[in-house]
Amino acid sequence: MLFDHGSVVQFGRVYKFRFLDPNQEERLRGGRRDSLRGHESYMERSTTYASYGRGSDAILPAVLEFREETEDAFLRAVISQLDPSSLQFKLAPTYTLYMSARFRASTHYRSELTPDERATKLTEVLAKVSAMVQDVIQTRRHDANSLAFWMANASEYLHFLKQDRHISPYSVLAQDILAESVQTAFRYLVECVQGELVNSISLFLEDRDDANEEEGTTAEILCILSILVADISFPSLQILSILGNTMALLRRCRVNAALTIQLFSQLFHYINMSVFNRVVTNGPVNYCSRWVTW
Repeated sequence: MLFDHGSVVQFGRVYKFRFLDPNQEERLRGGRRDSLRGHESYMERSTTYASYGRGSDAILPAVLEFREETEDAFLRAVISQLDPSSLQFKLAPTYTLYMSARFRASTHYRSELTPDERATKLTEVLAKVSAMVQDVIQTRRHDANSLAFWMANASEYLHFLKQDRHISPYSVLAQDILAESVQTAFRYLVECVQGELVNSISLFLEDRDDANEEEGTTAEILCILSILVADISFPSLQILSILGNTMALLRRCRVNAALTIQLFSQLFHYINMSVFNRVVTNGPVNYCSRWVTW
């Protein structure tokens, strides 16, 4: 995503940030600096980032400055109080938090700090951010939309921290928390979708008069019907509808392919397990049980 000088980035309905190009800002250095709600994002053109070798490192050539006294309010706005449905770009929290980490790692944040003090503060804020992500996942464990949203952002943020050779050594604790958060969100999301599938699967093997009507219908048509028809009567259509909606949710939240494949592997196994158990017995005994990929 590329920003022009003066572009305004909005998170939700309230919080906005302005992007400043250093080439343009250099000409206005003597004038006033635009700010919006106390937070300002701008491109860095200092020796600090020149020494990082932008051409070879896969890092964002930008930072997001925020005041230390507004740190808690800023993080709550980006994490705890954020409404996922209000964002068009679902990975916005990842990029926001990563650019914030880049700022805290630079000498532009409290230039009087020694390298050891700067490293300590960076480690603390990264761990704090990761803990807040973990908390919001626990709080919204029954909300599939939020779980998919934060699973995508936690996994992407974890990837950013691992790949940044300047931040990675100071984010070991944060990486551990984020990895656990991704697993937790994954498990809760699987449980949410399985909860939706239960009723449809229980009717899947029941005798129906409409069996011949459904026979011969292609999977593509079933998928289309599952989306277009609001009240689907056929259990197979209901199952397809749930799976289709789940895939749409994962794509909308930009969940990576590896997590998407693992999640659907769990769902397909759950469907097969449930149908198998109903075929071999009507009792409570499960001859096939669930398995976990983590």
